[in-house]
Amino acid sequence: MSITKNEAETALRDAEKAEEHSLTLHHYEVASPYLLLWGALWIIAGIISVISPENAGTGWLIVDTIGIVATGYLVARDAQRFTKHSARSEALRYMAAVVIMTVFLTMTFTIFNPVSGTQIQSFITVLIAAIS
Repeated sequence: MSITKNEAETALRDAEKAEEHSLTLHHYEVASPYLLLWGALWIIAGIISVISPENAGTGWLIVDTIGIVATGYLVARDAQRFTKHSARSEALRYMAAVVIMTVFLTMTFTIFNPVSGTQIQSFITVLIAAIS
């Protein structure tokens, strides 16, 4: 039994779609620990901001510090887990983005000096939403 040209093209398209879907799922697997970590930390920081607005800045600083350290750990773990050079460079680019974001936030808060925890939380949320 021979395969027609159309059947072969369809099979190749299906294989490409499966490969793209598999790659998407792999990216979700890699990103999920970071999203879970930061989601939980943002909830904690948000609760601190609501319960004790006068300590919101300190709460965010502590939560962000924990998040940055934990993100560094996750990046280091992922860099060891992935043997391909491209996966390692992706992890390093992600870490560089985290460092740049941290510097940007620090400079922004230093220059504009937000007054309340709600302003800090709103700015960070809008910034991350804009990046996403």
